[in-house]
Amino acid sequence: MLNERMSKLTELREHLDARIARPERPPELTVEDLLQEETVPVHFEKIDGKDLTVSVRGYGLATDVPRSERRTWGASFDHLETEANQFVRKPRRVLARAVYDARAKTRDYLDEEYVLSDIDREEIEDELNQRVRLLTAPATAGILDRGRLRTMLDEQNRRVSRVIGERMRIGTIAAASLIVLLVWVAAFVPYLIQAGRHGIEQIGWSAFVVAAVIVVLAAVGIVTLILMRRRLVNLLHEVNLAMKGFVSSVSTGANLFGEYLSRLVTYLHARSVLIGADRQHDRERMQNRRYSAARNRAVDAITADRDIVTSLGVPLNVRRMPAAVALLDVDDARAVEAFFRLPTADGRAAFNESGEYVRAPYDFVRRLLVERVRVFESTRENGGAPR
Repeated sequence: MLNERMSKLTELREHLDARIARPERPPELTVEDLLQEETVPVHFEKIDGKDLTVSVRGYGLATDVPRSERRTWGASFDHLETEANQFVRKPRRVLARAVYDARAKTRDYLDEEYVLSDIDREEIEDELNQRVRLLTAPATAGILDRGRLRTMLDEQNRRVSRVIGERMRIGTIAAASLIVLLVWVAAFVPYLIQAGRHGIEQIGWSAFVVAAVIVVLAAVGIVTLILMRRRLVNLLHEVNLAMKGFVSSVSTGANLFGEYLSRLVTYLHARSVLIGADRQHDRERMQNRRYSAARNRAVDAITADRDIVTSLGVPLNVRRMPAAVALLDVDDARAVEAFFRLPTADGRAAFNESGEYVRAPYDFVRRLLVERVRVFESTRENGGAPR
């Protein structure tokens, strides 16, 4: 029985020696495989910002015709402001989803283990040192800046309101036109009186000149009003262009943010490679410690069994038993522990000479002998003699 156990322990020792010398390793990958670019898409297709415009209609030659321009602009600006705030909220959801996808990708890397050589580790470290510089400045710094949007809206509102405030009402235009007409007529009255002295033909020609001057003045006034309206309309177009530029910057920022997240996930993946390599190295070191401890224990057990067999005068018979470790999982503590236990059995052993039997847990226990041993004490009073 001891010879059989020594044979199994010898197979276990040799099996552990082989595992320590040639540990099981995960498949090795190249640095290019480990540092493949990860992609985190950020799409703003459904967020076009078409409603971020103000109407250029409803503005006439006068500030209160056909309706009050202040009220028209106020309503347009309120609508623009509401749409702008809603527009900013929509991309935030898209960006939040992209961040969630990026985190999900990084969580997938946590359980991966790698085997890296010193050269591979050095190459990955150099690559990470280069890539980390691109991650120091966040790509979202100005994409959805509410402060920038608020400043732009306030600036456009101030400019348009100032131009509207400089425009004249219909009453002011009529009064000014009447005053100019009266001034010019009054200025031409002496000319008409003097022309009347030279006959009717001279009066007609003078009246035609006065009328022509009045028409020219009226045309100049109308052109001035048209130019003032054109200035306001151009300013409204500038508002729409500014909002279009904001929408474009958000869309461009989405691509930049997607690239930033992709670089970040790639960096975290590479960093997880190093962490996984360290974890694999630590696991391998702990395994080797367990294997070495089990091997040393097997060596001690073999030595003890050999001493017992030799003391009993039984010849040593250690033989090859490869089947004992063929299906052994050395990481299973119970399976390894089974090599150190003697085979149990539900047998009986004779108890002294009484003719009775007791339960014996092992086959090699055939008799249980209990003897009385006399205990002696020695004292100084009787010279150290036992009593």
